[in-house]
Amino acid sequence: MDKTPFFPKPSILFPESVGWLPESEGWASKGAAALKTKHVRFTTEQGNFLKKKNDEGTNGGHKIWEHDEHQQMKDLFKDKDPNSLFSLQLVLTTTQIKLSFSSQNHTRKKLAAKRVIDQVLLDARATMDFISGWCAGHKGGGSSGGGQVGALVQ
Repeated sequence: MDKTPFFPKPSILFPESVGWLPESEGWASKGAAALKTKHVRFTTEQGNFLKKKNDEGTNGGHKIWEHDEHQQMKDLFKDKDPNSLFSLQLVLTTTQIKLSFSSQNHTRKKLAAKRVIDQVLLDARATMDFISGWCAGHKGGGSSGGGQVGALVQ
């Protein structure tokens, strides 16, 4: 349907936007949030504080929420001097704290899974060594099936 009869004369609300054209691709990744994001490692003090609090929650203690952690961090990191180890500028946001906890828990789960796999492999190797030793001792013996097991293992 043609709407030109309703708007006989085009009106420009913002004259400065006359020559503006939208960007063709990638405009979403160039927003203000992308420009404000800083990828900085935590300081040693921040890391120790987060690790201690996360360990308290995962080792049978009371689980602490990120907003409570943020408040405790504000109480500890309250020096006005920006060069101080406990400067107020080093207080992390609740999102940063939550991501840190998530990352620490993921690493902890991966290490636990790796330990289980290593233990299973050690047990399997010990079992294979036992079977190999047992088969070597019974190779020429008259027991039925002993030679077949030795042939399978070796």
